[in-house]
Amino acid sequence: MADPRLAGTSIADSVIDVFGNTPIVRLNRMMEVEQIPSVLAMKMETTNPGGSAKDRPALEMILAAERSGELKPGGTIVEPTSGNTGVGLAIVAAQRGYQCVFVMTDKNGQEKIDLLKAYGAEVVVCPVAVAPDDPRSYYKVAERLTHERNAYRPNQYGNPAPGGVYDHFDDVALTPPAGATRAEFELLYQTSSWEYIQFLLLANPGTSAFLASAGQDLFDAYMATGQSTPEVMTSA
Repeated sequence: MADPRLAGTSIADSVIDVFGNTPIVRLNRMMEVEQIPSVLAMKMETTNPGGSAKDRPALEMILAAERSGELKPGGTIVEPTSGNTGVGLAIVAAQRGYQCVFVMTDKNGQEKIDLLKAYGAEVVVCPVAVAPDDPRSYYKVAERLTHERNAYRPNQYGNPAPGGVYDHFDDVALTPPAGATRAEFELLYQTSSWEYIQFLLLANPGTSAFLASAGQDLFDAYMATGQSTPEVMTSA
């Protein structure tokens, strides 16, 4: 529950409230050096509290699990992770009173393990040089721990919730794609013009699935306007 003393201030009620809404910055120097005539800009996902775009799906998966009843107050979250999604989950869990158990392979650096532990999570390390169906693999260990601890497993690779639908920007000048994700809504809100969307560079530390999805949805929505094919530039 929000603290009423924050009314009228710009103080965020919790770190969760500053997930997303990351800034877009024009890459002046790169445009000059590479002689790029288009507007080249970067959406700075590194400014999320956990340092990557994975904060977004982490929050959405937990919110969806709360709504569905899969995650009860004081419950436990178990997830195999290589780091970034785990950090996002750990931040949200710490804020909302959940226990976290992350299963990682021994190829992950100690700094990732230490970071997750600093957020209050338990980390179980498994050997990487085993088959996925081996009982020692981090997938199988996560399955076992989920059952043993009666826990919720977000399953980041198959969970339909991570996109999240943004409904906070009622004054967007453009019609967003149906079911637009939070990131897509932000892009439209921050640029307010298809002219700039055409030449956007979206920086996304981690996997490129987020970039591919947002880029395709925005491209489809742009083409639906009947305008000429845009000269799209994107990068992970």
